[in-house]
Amino acid sequence: MGREEAQLDQQQMQTAISVGATVLGALFGRRTIGAGTAGRATTAARGLGRATREKEDVESARRELEGRRSELAALERELVEETAALKAKVEPASLALERVEVRPRRAGVEVVRVRLAWRSG
Repeated sequence: MGREEAQLDQQQMQTAISVGATVLGALFGRRTIGAGTAGRATTAARGLGRATREKEDVESARRELEGRRSELAALERELVEETAALKAKVEPASLALERVEVRPRRAGVEVVRVRLAWRSG
């Protein structure tokens, strides 16, 4: 959007200079108002049209920026809500635990070391 604003400012400045030069030339020029003055006036009028289009571009860019900001805010709210929902699902206190007793089988036991310890009274 900064680029559009800079272009608008530049276009408005050029148009103002062109209009001012045309008016001053018509008022203080040595010649009567002729084709040259009319041509400069036409150029100034085109500059006004370009400045108007630049202004519309800036306004369009501002509207688009606001729309994107609204989308971003909605996405951020959605992210917060979904994150909270996921945290609630994996909260250890909210998990239902079931006790399952697993008894060892002889086939699953392997003795690696044997140690002896005693305690006297």
